[in-house]
Amino acid sequence: MPIFDDPRELEKLPLFEGLSEEELARLNELLRKRVFPAGTRVMSAQQPGEALYLLLEGSVKIQLDREDGTEITLALLGPG
Repeated sequence: MPIFDDPRELEKLPLFEGLSEEELARLNELLRKRVFPAGTRVMSAQQPGEALYLLLEGSVKIQLDREDGTEITLALLGPG
Protein backbone atom coordinates (compact mmCIF):
# COMPACT_ATOMS: atom_id res chain seq x y z
CA MET A 1 0.00 0.00 0.00
CA PRO A 2 1.47 3.41 -0.96
CA ILE A 3 2.59 5.72 1.80
CA PHE A 4 0.49 8.67 0.52
CA ASP A 5 -2.86 8.81 -1.27
CA ASP A 6 -1.39 11.60 -3.41
CA PRO A 7 2.25 10.94 -4.38
CA ARG A 8 2.82 14.69 -4.78
CA GLU A 9 2.92 14.84 -0.96
CA LEU A 10 6.46 13.45 -1.25
CA GLU A 11 7.54 16.62 -3.04
CA LYS A 12 7.06 18.52 0.24
CA LEU A 13 10.15 16.73 1.55
CA PRO A 14 13.36 18.49 0.41
CA LEU A 15 14.93 15.16 -0.58
CA PHE A 16 12.33 14.69 -3.31
CA GLU A 17 11.92 18.26 -4.61
CA GLY A 18 12.07 18.47 -8.38
CA LEU A 19 11.06 14.89 -9.13
CA SER A 20 8.48 14.39 -11.85
CA GLU A 21 4.97 13.20 -11.00
CA GLU A 22 5.86 9.83 -12.55
CA GLU A 23 8.97 9.53 -10.37
CA LEU A 24 7.01 10.52 -7.26
CA ALA A 25 4.32 7.95 -8.06
CA ARG A 26 6.92 5.19 -8.53
CA LEU A 27 8.69 6.15 -5.31
CA ASN A 28 5.39 6.27 -3.42
CA GLU A 29 4.68 2.68 -4.50
CA LEU A 30 8.05 1.52 -3.16
CA LEU A 31 7.81 3.18 0.27
CA ARG A 32 6.17 1.50 3.26
CA LYS A 33 4.83 3.25 6.34
CA ARG A 34 5.93 1.99 9.74
CA VAL A 35 4.98 3.29 13.16
CA PHE A 36 7.37 2.84 16.08
CA PRO A 37 6.30 3.15 19.73
CA ALA A 38 8.12 5.78 21.80
CA GLY A 39 11.49 4.55 23.03
CA THR A 40 11.96 2.00 20.26
CA ARG A 41 15.50 1.56 18.97
CA VAL A 42 15.08 1.66 15.20
CA MET A 43 18.68 1.02 14.21
CA SER A 44 22.22 1.06 15.55
CA ALA A 45 25.53 2.26 14.20
CA GLN A 46 26.67 -1.34 13.75
CA GLN A 47 23.91 -2.15 11.25
CA PRO A 48 24.66 -1.91 7.55
CA GLY A 49 22.78 0.88 5.76
CA GLU A 50 20.04 -1.09 4.05
CA ALA A 51 17.07 1.27 4.54
CA LEU A 52 16.05 4.89 4.36
CA TYR A 53 13.73 6.27 7.02
CA LEU A 54 11.59 9.36 6.44
CA LEU A 55 10.27 10.98 9.58
CA LEU A 56 6.71 12.11 8.85
CA GLU A 57 5.43 12.61 12.42
CA GLY A 58 6.89 12.77 15.89
CA SER A 59 10.56 13.01 16.74
CA VAL A 60 13.66 10.88 16.86
CA LYS A 61 16.72 11.06 19.09
CA ILE A 62 20.08 10.24 17.53
CA GLN A 63 22.33 9.00 20.29
CA LEU A 64 25.66 7.36 20.90
CA ASP A 65 25.85 4.72 23.62
CA ARG A 66 29.14 4.69 25.50
CA GLU A 67 30.77 1.55 26.86
CA ASP A 68 30.11 2.77 30.43
CA GLY A 69 26.35 2.79 29.72
CA THR A 70 25.92 6.54 29.39
CA GLU A 71 24.33 8.12 26.33
CA ILE A 72 25.37 11.12 24.27
CA THR A 73 22.55 12.82 22.39
CA LEU A 74 23.82 13.88 18.98
CA ALA A 75 20.56 15.32 17.60
CA LEU A 76 16.83 15.59 18.16
CA LEU A 77 14.99 15.57 14.82
CA GLY A 78 11.40 16.24 13.85
CA PRO A 79 9.39 15.66 10.68
CA GLY A 80 11.04 16.30 7.34
